Amino acid sequence: MTNLKDKLVRIERTLNIYNKRDELISEIEIDISLNKLLEIVTPNEDDPELYNGYELDSSQLHKINQLNKIKFKINTEEKTYHLVCGGIYNW
Repeated sequence: MTNLKDKLVRIERTLNIYNKRDELISEIEIDISLNKLLEIVTPNEDDPELYNGYELDSSQLHKINQLNKIKFKINTEEKTYHLVCGGIYNW
């Protein structure tokens, strides 16, 4: 049986932006190391590598925006922001 980690090429993290109707309106690539992200986002106990999705607050968004290559406008009154993770596999 093949181990998924053996097929993992890379991890991609994105910032998914939703309007108040929970419709996805934008995805922004996050190019920040896991170590830096762990300084900004506190993971759940069972998720030390931030594989789960995390809703971000204004303070976290500003920190990510400072470090990320692709900048984004922050509007927490009209939108919600979620850090999500996906794996790219070599099948």
